[in-house]
Amino acid sequence: IIAERKDYHMQTNGQYLKNLNTNVYEDDAETIGSTETSSIIRYLYYNFKFNLMLRKSIRKKRLALLDILIQASQDGTLSDSDIREEVDTFMFEGHDTTATGIFFILSLLAEHKDIQVFFVK
Repeated sequence: IIAERKDYHMQTNGQYLKNLNTNVYEDDAETIGSTETSSIIRYLYYNFKFNLMLRKSIRKKRLALLDILIQASQDGTLSDSDIREEVDTFMFEGHDTTATGIFFILSLLAEHKDIQVFFVK
């Protein structure tokens, strides 16, 4: 969500914030009312536009880890060695998690002979 908001901010060049921070120094009540109304309308418009962008991004296909890392490298935030390190970390952690899960299952099967018999049948 933070990345989406940052992208929206970059796309609009922060204009939606500038429009919301207009100061009103007029004494005329009618002018003040219409300025406040316009500010509210602008706020609702940009809020609607931002929510629409979020909904569109949620519907998008989820990217794989490597795709996300490659996308980050195109922005210049990750080098090739950084990508390799991240992939190695995820591969190791995945292997470690799988090995721990299998060890836990085998340990429980070793303790419970009745369940061993059930699985053999």
